[in-house]
Amino acid sequence: MRKYTDSAKGIQATEDVRALADNLRARAEELATEVIDALEARVPDYLRQLSFEGDDPRAVSRADIDAIAAVLATTGTPLPRNVIRTAVELGRRRALQGVTLEHLLEADGIHREVTVRHLEHVLKGDDEALQLAERRLDSHRDAAILALTRGYLSGQAEGYEREHRELAALMSIMRAVSRSLEARDIAEAAIRETCRAMGLEQGVIWLTPRDRPDSLVLLQSYGLDQREEAALGSEMPIPVQLEEALLSDLPVQTQIEPTLPAFAGVRSVLTVALRGRADTVGLMTVGCQGRKEFNAHDIAFAALVSEHVGVALANAEQHVREARTDHLTGLANRPEFEHAVQREIAAARRHGRPFTLMLLDLDNLKHLNDQFGHYLGDAAIRAVASSLRSVVRASDICARLGGDEFGVAMPEAGPDEARVIADRVRQALDEASADAQLPEPAGVSIGFATWQPGNDWKQLMRSADELLYQDKRARRVRDSRTG
Repeated sequence: MRKYTDSAKGIQATEDVRALADNLRARAEELATEVIDALEARVPDYLRQLSFEGDDPRAVSRADIDAIAAVLATTGTPLPRNVIRTAVELGRRRALQGVTLEHLLEADGIHREVTVRHLEHVLKGDDEALQLAERRLDSHRDAAILALTRGYLSGQAEGYEREHRELAALMSIMRAVSRSLEARDIAEAAIRETCRAMGLEQGVIWLTPRDRPDSLVLLQSYGLDQREEAALGSEMPIPVQLEEALLSDLPVQTQIEPTLPAFAGVRSVLTVALRGRADTVGLMTVGCQGRKEFNAHDIAFAALVSEHVGVALANAEQHVREARTDHLTGLANRPEFEHAVQREIAAARRHGRPFTLMLLDLDNLKHLNDQFGHYLGDAAIRAVASSLRSVVRASDICARLGGDEFGVAMPEAGPDEARVIADRVRQALDEASADAQLPEPAGVSIGFATWQPGNDWKQLMRSADELLYQDKRARRVRDSRTG
């Protein structure tokens, strides 16, 4: 084979090859189609993996063809640095995407095969230019494969390190879940470890309250300073940018340009719904400043974390609910009610507003239990609870205090409002008794007391209790006369 010198013929061949490089760039779209057809026939798994990771196979092929064109345009021996860097990064990226090295090298070989066939077609009859082009591609092939392989091994090492971080993060989250049923403890571990494993700067976990489904309540943040957390607020309407995540089964990535001064600059965030066994209990958002594209692995890891955290938060919510509510009626239990009464008295004292406490007693529970069985006794208790729910205000707190005793805490209500509520409870209870098919209507005795300055919650409870028993005695006398 004749070697090229600085002769006019050699210079012309070099110019022909440079022109061929420009031709490759111009025909990249057409050649990419041919490459993809070959990939589909020989390494379909490679194409599927690219698509799964969000890469456009056609764009990938165009970039590879452009790299080959850069090699052709090179007159010196070393492979251009930008081509080396591109090959290393390509190998790293494919390793992180889970592409096998065998498939990566085969895909690289297919690109070269398609390119050489195109060279042969374009340079038909120009043997000298074709030989020069093939020699340049061959002389740099080993360097390109070495760069791909080096990048691939680097990506594998990075992937192993990432998997180790993610496994450690999941173990830390699981330890927090097993140690505590406190929602804040669970959320603190979850958002901290998720951000660390993903190499992200900030994260937030919100709860979606059952009684305010259009709102987000801040539970735990990571990486926010005091000014940023204050700007975020303890509760806010669900931002339109995060609504999609509530409906999606997978994490949703968004570019957000905050309007709050505390959050200057673009933030790239990944948001995933936290679901218990059925309901959505919250949202988890992780992200960083600047623009970032989250890949399929990021999305899969965030989804895995969300499954564990969602169930854990749902369990924590259920635990709190069970600790604070009566299992038969779903009303607040005595400890929760007493805390609520103390809280409302403090608010009444601070703001100078009225507060009334109502106590109720189911008159004929023992008779129902003795004559008809505890099943109907329980039905009567549930009927009282249903009646209370149907007539009290949203701001009132209803409780079953134990056995046949009930209570209602009524902030900003005085004696007149309490009398109206008492009458409505008795009317509603007549209807509830009929709906429950009780053999006889359930009846209640009622006593209420309005807080006066200087009284504590125990004194208020005693006053209402005394009036309750006065009402009970009066009802017994009245029943005995009518009986």
